[in-house]
Amino acid sequence: MNIHKIINGRTIFLVALLSFMSTVALAHTDLVSSMPADTAQLETSPEKLVLNFSEPVRLMQVKLVAGNGDQVQLGFNPNNQSVEKHELSVPSLSASQYTVTWVILGSDGHRMEGSFGFGVGSAVAQTEPSSAEDHSAHQH
Repeated sequence: MNIHKIINGRTIFLVALLSFMSTVALAHTDLVSSMPADTAQLETSPEKLVLNFSEPVRLMQVKLVAGNGDQVQLGFNPNNQSVEKHELSVPSLSASQYTVTWVILGSDGHRMEGSFGFGVGSAVAQTEPSSAEDHSAHQH
């Protein structure tokens, strides 16, 4: 067998393998929906906070902060369970804008965080909307 054909075959295989691996490495988990939804304006306080991700993840941190900067106590404790849907009870919220921030670990150990906002009360003005897919703090 010709040595050039062997080298070319191995080169093609390695290029294909590296291409596949880089595609997998670039794939990341998205927050596909939430309740309340990003930029939602609710008349009354939600009973729960629901985060739906595109694949099972470990929810490591969730914070709910009112427009005045006060953090709402959710009683969240991280655990080792990886699921797509995470639900948290929410205490009664007063009229304000709220920001939810979250930190997750994907099945590959990839740490991601994001945020979204919503308002409670009809008289509350909308603030600048944030993206449900805010992955500005990806850590590889």
